Amino acid sequence: MKKIKLYSLKALFILVLIISSSLLWNCSGASPELSEYRNALKIQMQTMLNTLNGGHYSQFMQDYVEPSYISKLGGLDQAVVQFDNQKQKEVYAKLQIAKNIEPLYSSKSKLMTYIDNSMPIPVTFKMVNGKWYLTGDMFQN
Repeated sequence: MKKIKLYSLKALFILVLIISSSLLWNCSGASPELSEYRNALKIQMQTMLNTLNGGHYSQFMQDYVEPSYISKLGGLDQAVVQFDNQKQKEVYAKLQIAKNIEPLYSSKSKLMTYIDNSMPIPVTFKMVNGKWYLTGDMFQN
């Protein structure tokens, strides 16, 4: 009788532990979507840094900057002209910081925002047609 009672208590304890763990995991706010996006953006930011470091500014603007912002400026050539040396350095520095911090994620608007005290303007990515792009506010003066 004692063995059965001990076995029942152990089973109950394990069951409570599993349920508690499950509830904590589900309530933690970390969705699988966020985790997937965060990892993808971390890799993308390193590629972006490599592109900037290699001096491929036109490719950077075309591949990583929100198409609506480029269109608003009058096209890729105009956007690259405005992406001067000072702005290139600022973007590079902000990406270096952003890739090492936890972002805020809005699933409703598909925005990933990286905020740090050293950056007056946060680094914000917007998903457009399944791809992440820097928003135009990062390029405003």
